[in-house]
Amino acid sequence: MIPVNEPRLGERELEYVTECVRGGWVSSAGRFIEEFEQGWAGYCGRRYGVALCNGTAALQVAAAALDLQPGDEVVMPTFTIISCAQAVVYAGGVPAYAGDHGGPHLRAPGGHGPGPGVGRETRPCRH
Repeated sequence: MIPVNEPRLGERELEYVTECVRGGWVSSAGRFIEEFEQGWAGYCGRRYGVALCNGTAALQVAAAALDLQPGDEVVMPTFTIISCAQAVVYAGGVPAYAGDHGGPHLRAPGGHGPGPGVGRETRPCRH
């Protein structure tokens, strides 16, 4: 098995999790969420920051913020997680895959090159 993401948790993280469990704030609210939102807003130079429950939800909010019109293409790498494409489709867009590097796991659907490419309806999307 190839590890994709191996968490590194230490004593500090254990202290924080223990604080959350003992205080009853294990989801949706609490000081850590507020601190994260404020810290993220400051880092980005914005007044507000928003924490979401997971990466998929964050991608959906980001795709919604693009104000996609039906049929708009959004360029994304072929080697990514399904949540990226799902967020674009959910927002009304069409994934436009780019970055064929020769391996079968790096090809666009159908295995024929880098995908539809960049056209008039293509919008950039970073993640």
